[in-house]
Amino acid sequence: MIWLCYALSWLMVIPWAIYAMSASLWPTTEQNNTKLLDWSRWVLTTWVIVPMFWALHHCIVDGLCLNKANSKSKSNNSSTKDCCYMVFYLLDLFFSTLECLLAVLGTIWMCNINKGYSTWFYASLIMMLICCYLHFLAYLFVC
Repeated sequence: MIWLCYALSWLMVIPWAIYAMSASLWPTTEQNNTKLLDWSRWVLTTWVIVPMFWALHHCIVDGLCLNKANSKSKSNNSSTKDCCYMVFYLLDLFFSTLECLLAVLGTIWMCNINKGYSTWFYASLIMMLICCYLHFLAYLFVC
């Protein structure tokens, strides 16, 4: 479920990243909304980092390092896998807390938005905010 939410939000991550990170687009047209611009950069950074941790966990750690079929000591491998799962569970908990914090901060700062020039900026922030809440709910129900 959570990866479906990330897949849907990834449809817009690349254009949003270009607009938010480029020095000539949103930073020049939305100078009155610097908190929201920084918020959008944090959201986009989080959305890039989380799938990388997922790939690290499932592809590299589970597939290569803790593969039960090729293990010499199955009990040692099992205890190492349990510890590894606990670390990744704590990372998931951290990312869900971060998504919740970003969603709440985005809501607060959207209430105090200043007049800007870009309708695309406003629509993008609303879509990012909705996706933040969806990601948090997916984390809440999955973890």
